[in-house]
Amino acid sequence: MPSGNTIEIASKEELVDLLSANPTMNIIIDFYATWCGPCRLLGPIFENLAEKHAGKIIAIKVDVEEGEDLSNEMGISTMPTFLVLDSKGNKIDEMVGSSKDKLAALFTKYSC
Repeated sequence: MPSGNTIEIASKEELVDLLSANPTMNIIIDFYATWCGPCRLLGPIFENLAEKHAGKIIAIKVDVEEGEDLSNEMGISTMPTFLVLDSKGNKIDEMVGSSKDKLAALFTKYSC
């Protein structure tokens, strides 16, 4: 369940709306599944990092089953996968797996 600093989306349209509303910030997306053990372990860490970097990066969560079309369009085949998009929606980085240190580094590197 997302915290106040993360946004849950399930469609490309919602992503486009977020990009339009935030034209200068990068976006980090957590593609997860409720049945995925590593996803459940990293979920709270993602939300804590989102809180720490609030106002500097947009943190989004996508349940791959709820947002199947978006997940497929983004090429997600393994969970957890974290994508970083620039303010225009272009993919600029990706992390697959459950390294909390690498996840923290993504937030630090791409926060504005």
